Amino acid sequence: MSYRVSKAADGRVLVREDSGFVASYVDGNWIPKILFDAYEMRDELKKVRDTAEAEKLWKEARAAIEKLVTA
Repeated sequence: MSYRVSKAADGRVLVREDSGFVASYVDGNWIPKILFDAYEMRDELKKVRDTAEAEKLWKEARAAIEKLVTA
C-alpha cells in the first residue's frame, strides 16, 4: 500500500493513501478528512522524508481513525 505523509512546522499532519484513506492531525486530534486548504497543502505541509517518522505517523493515523469508526 502506498501512502504519503506531510507535516507542517507546527505539528499538523496530513496522511493520504492511494486507497482513498485520508487523515488530518490538528489540535491533538486525528480527523478522517482533509482539513487543509490549497495554500496550506502547497506552502505549509512538507513531505516527511524520514521513512521511520512517516511510517509511525501513518500507523498512528490508521489506528486513531479505526478507533473512531469502530466506536
